Amino acid sequence: HKSLAKSYFSNAHYEYLGFLDVPFINFEDIFYHILKQKLIWSIYTIMKFITIFSHYKMLFFIMLIVEVSLFAILSWNKQSHIKEFTYDFWIEFFSLSIVMLLLFEHYLRGKIFRQKLKKQNKQLSLANTKLKTIIDSQNNMIVITDGEKMIEMNKKVVDFFGFNSVNEMISSHSCICTFFLKHKNYFHLDRVPKNVDWISYLQTLPSDKKVVNMIGADMEAKAFQIHVDRYGSEGGSILTFNDITEILIQQKVLEHKAQHDRLTGIYNRQKIDEVLNKLCKYSGRRKEKVGLIMFDIDHFKKVNDKYGHDVGDEVLKEITNFVKKSIREGDIFGRWGGEEFVIILRHTNIEDTHKKALRLCKSIENFQKEGIPKITISIGLTKLNKNDHPKSLLKRADLALYQAKAQGRNQAIRFSKELQTKNILSKSL
Repeated sequence: HKSLAKSYFSNAHYEYLGFLDVPFINFEDIFYHILKQKLIWSIYTIMKFITIFSHYKMLFFIMLIVEVSLFAILSWNKQSHIKEFTYDFWIEFFSLSIVMLLLFEHYLRGKIFRQKLKKQNKQLSLANTKLKTIIDSQNNMIVITDGEKMIEMNKKVVDFFGFNSVNEMISSHSCICTFFLKHKNYFHLDRVPKNVDWISYLQTLPSDKKVVNMIGADMEAKAFQIHVDRYGSEGGSILTFNDITEILIQQKVLEHKAQHDRLTGIYNRQKIDEVLNKLCKYSGRRKEKVGLIMFDIDHFKKVNDKYGHDVGDEVLKEITNFVKKSIREGDIFGRWGGEEFVIILRHTNIEDTHKKALRLCKSIENFQKEGIPKITISIGLTKLNKNDHPKSLLKRADLALYQAKAQGRNQAIRFSKELQTKNILSKSL
């Protein structure tokens, strides 16, 4: 340690400090001999005492900086004899101490900042892990977007489309909207006005219109209802896709049951009423020509009485199948009740309606099938007028049908004003 001290101090300094005959020296001894009869030494001793008996580790570092500063100054001035602490000495001492304290403070601030940043990153990573776990546990598909591209999604989305990872899917498709199929019954991008964000437009629609159709990895199209939750101020959204495919299938089954006759499979009276209401409301305004045929199976009660209801049911089914093959695809055919049926012919004038009714009457007369007795039908027909409503339209067709039966059955009668006058007179008599 003597050789170390001599390397830092001149002989004069070394002698001045009184270490020539000391076998062992250390830095604290040097500092003690410099400050032992000064007020600063008292302050230093108190600080040292507090450092030893407390947890204020920072004081130790401050004292160390002060010691290093003084040691450095003495080293710089080792060529001159320092007999007393001059004004310049204290200027150098405190200036260097302040600089070193500032550097130490900067170091500490950086260290604290890095520690906080590391802690925040760890908390953020933990929060992201928790968020990923939560969204992956959901039964619905969830997509997080910033308004332009996908940011995150749960495992349900990746599995549905058959990708290996979230990054793979995002790299190949920036927006989930690219998977929406064009279909008249579902929402797709072609329905969005120009210069309008599709998510913003989707939010304006009712719930039953927020339904999209997408094909998964199994090549099966499924229907999803979208729920939108906005977050942040930059257009971020959380999109939840609820698979309602089975619900729509069940709805269609229920609708079919509610609108179709159970025995024959054609429209029932409720559906015919619904169609007639729409036609009377809109077709009259558009001046669309609509013909209406109402027919009845002649002597159907005798068929049931003679052959039984099983045969009667078969007659109804066979007649239904025959008529379905005889009319156009756009014509509406339904069972009005019992053995009575209604055919609605759109875009057809009264003359063409009459011709089709006559052909149908003749075709059923010639119809033959083993196990089915020979049958005929009676037909009444009319057209849709401008101010018609379903009751008035059906009443005219019923009057014409009644007249066809009165004149011997197996024929088609067209409603006319003369027929209406004749009916009024017969009722008055």
